[in-house]
Amino acid sequence: MIVDVTLQRGPRRPKTISDFRAVLSTAFNQGHSPRHQPKSRAQLVLLRRSGTRKIVNEDEVRREAEEVGFDVVVIDPKRETPTREIFKLLDGSHALVGAHSAGLTHVLFMRSASVFMQVVPLRCAWPADICYGKLSIRLGLEYIVYDIQVHESNLGEKLARECLEPHDPGLVMGNLSNWNMYMNQDIKIDLDR
Repeated sequence: MIVDVTLQRGPRRPKTISDFRAVLSTAFNQGHSPRHQPKSRAQLVLLRRSGTRKIVNEDEVRREAEEVGFDVVVIDPKRETPTREIFKLLDGSHALVGAHSAGLTHVLFMRSASVFMQVVPLRCAWPADICYGKLSIRLGLEYIVYDIQVHESNLGEKLARECLEPHDPGLVMGNLSNWNMYMNQDIKIDLDR
């Protein structure tokens, strides 16, 4: 998620990821007014996953966020979901929460100074940081990492504790079967944490 100006042509090329975000804003707001009307409560978007790395207690997480003062919108973007629709929702929101996945690419649609919380599965800290952590900081977002604990992963029921700690990305990245195993875990967020 970088902009390489050496691969671009023309005088109006984006030089940074923030410039690229501005291009998206211009494209998706064309003919429409931006959704920056004041809201009585901050809006939080909870990104749903329906495969692996899903948050299995999503309803509880949503209720907890509502109790602390957010209007919560749960989205499950599909291939046929219009990109403009997702852009407008995120551009008008204050926060995005989701488990590490390709769907978090939508963080590009968040306005600067919005909050992005990435829920990071066990042993996935390195790809989470490379894919979305550094990107969100370059976009000017408030970035929060929620590294799950062993008891929040369904892998805790399947693997010996020494296979889950310490978080050594070398053990994951060096072995494709390990990588697939860690990318296939589900998460139950500990709401007390």
